[in-house]
Amino acid sequence: MYEERRESFSVRDLVLQILFVVLFIFILIWLFPTKDYMRRQLEGLELNQTSDHDIDRLAVLHNQLFASNVKQMRDAAIKYYTLERLPSKTGESDKMTLQRMYDLSLVLPLIDIDGNPCDPVRSFVEVTRHETEWILKVNLSCGGEENYILVHLGCRDYCLDRDVCVKAKPPAKPPVQNWQCEYRRVSGGTVGDWGPWSEWSRTPVTEGPNRQVQTRQERYVTGYRNEQVQVGTRPERVQIGTRTERVQVATTTQRVQVGTTTQRVQVGTTTERVQTGTTRVVVGHTTREVPVRVAAGTTRVYAGSGSGPTVPASTSTRIFVRTGSTTTQACSTCEFVTIHTWDIFNIQTVYRTEIRIEQVPIYGTQPVFETRTVPVFETRTVPVYETRTVPVYETRQVPVYETRQVPIYETRRVPVYGYRTLYRFRTRRITGGDNEEIRWSTCKPVDANLISRGFHLTGNRRPAK
Repeated sequence: MYEERRESFSVRDLVLQILFVVLFIFILIWLFPTKDYMRRQLEGLELNQTSDHDIDRLAVLHNQLFASNVKQMRDAAIKYYTLERLPSKTGESDKMTLQRMYDLSLVLPLIDIDGNPCDPVRSFVEVTRHETEWILKVNLSCGGEENYILVHLGCRDYCLDRDVCVKAKPPAKPPVQNWQCEYRRVSGGTVGDWGPWSEWSRTPVTEGPNRQVQTRQERYVTGYRNEQVQVGTRPERVQIGTRTERVQVATTTQRVQVGTTTQRVQVGTTTERVQTGTTRVVVGHTTREVPVRVAAGTTRVYAGSGSGPTVPASTSTRIFVRTGSTTTQACSTCEFVTIHTWDIFNIQTVYRTEIRIEQVPIYGTQPVFETRTVPVFETRTVPVYETRTVPVYETRQVPVYETRQVPIYETRRVPVYGYRTLYRFRTRRITGGDNEEIRWSTCKPVDANLISRGFHLTGNRRPAK
């Protein structure tokens, strides 16, 4: 029985929960109509059937939605641009498109009255640094309309929850009120005891014969300013100096020693006589019989014959011997011509051989030397090289780091103090005076003429007439 009761109770609870959920969804739909419902409502309004009231209502709705989109971009930009992100130099600007704001999740997608998305590129915010403030431009292009607003930002005393805020309208200055103060002089009478001290006040009070004045300095808040305040520390690698270090900057091919070997190495030079060849020289003499041809006379040797009108004259080497002559008549001239004939003999020397004893030289071979500069060698152990790729180093100054605890700062609004003067006074009365004079004159500055004549301020004042 207990199981049945528990099952019945669970079903009832389930039905009630479903009813509550359906009712809740119905209320949401009724309070917040969907985009499709609004689009159908707007599309169902034909231009020729729309009243002036409906047109005005649609225009107001469009303007409100456009202004709401601009306000969302403005508020998101003001929260995003902290002091660290604002331009620091006069004239510098920083621009952020609506698409960039989507990427940073600063705003939700903006749409127009028809449900179309606003232009994410033509819509942007841009902040520009001026001498005393920043100007934030919020430009929105949505639903065929494009417009912008300018917002004045600055670090001011009334920025309570952020570094910068929108410039507020300065408070109205109260009208300047001129006052007259009461001066009193009593002649004669008896001076009484000093009364109690008054409360401290910022109203200036002048000391007189019957008034004592005390002052003190009070510290008060004159405004606020942003200040970097240390809120903790964190470890950080900090450069504490530099050191020289050989750093590899490249590679090159180089002959590297890989071992040693013994080798005849030239260690210098010397001069020495070097044989460059040989020559025949006379080493002695000897006698020998030498056959010699000696002229024994001359002889004639027949060499031929010749003929002619005259016989040639004989020489030392040739003899012409006439052998006869004949006379003949020339055909052309009919003259008689004598023609001589002769034999020709050559004169030759006749030699005989004689044996003579003469001295003849005896020859031998002798070397020929020359003085030359020759190298001097020595057997040494020399290195054996091999061509390898080796690193190229360069000496540079490299930083030296150390892990230290560095402070962490945070920008906070701190009060700015000033000092102001507070006054208090006490008076004494003159009783029995026979003459009391009252004068009204300026408060600031104090009437020095009345003070010199014995008047003193009573503390009463009235608006100047």
